[in-house]
Amino acid sequence: MIINLAVWFGLHTLFSKVVTWRLGWFALDVPDPSSLVLPTLVLTAAAAVAIFRYQASIIGTLLAYAVAGLV
Repeated sequence: MIINLAVWFGLHTLFSKVVTWRLGWFALDVPDPSSLVLPTLVLTAAAAVAIFRYQASIIGTLLAYAVAGLV
C-alpha cells in the first residue's frame, strides 16, 4: 500500500498528464512523457542526492525542499 501511494504521488507530481489504461479489472496509470514538470524533477533529484549521498536529515531535507517548492 505504501509503495502504491508513493508511485501514485510520484506520477501525479512529476507529470501533469496521467492517463489510466484499463483492461478488465486491471488499471495502470501511464504518464504522458511530454508533460514532465522539470522543476519538480530537479527538486526530486536534488533531494534524493542530499538524502542518499550526503546522509542529510530526512526532516530537514523535507522542510528545505518544501520551502524551495513554494518559492
